[in-house]
Amino acid sequence: MASILSPILLGLWDEYSRSSFATFSAEWTSLAFGLGQALTIDTGAERVTGIFSGVSDRGGLLLEKGSELSEIISGHVVVS
Repeated sequence: MASILSPILLGLWDEYSRSSFATFSAEWTSLAFGLGQALTIDTGAERVTGIFSGVSDRGGLLLEKGSELSEIISGHVVVS
């Protein structure tokens, strides 16, 4: 299994190293579970609730709160 995945992963890593996460963000977002659903993130400093709108070109989670779009770089999804 590793011998099959290694060349694929190395190719993806090479592509990422030459560009950025922006190369992958559209595909990642298309496969994301919970897209368009309410989500609460605990950042350690605060809890932020909004609609999961995808990922930024930097890999941050995008939450829509009313007319505002916030990028969350680090945190934990709160499951209640």
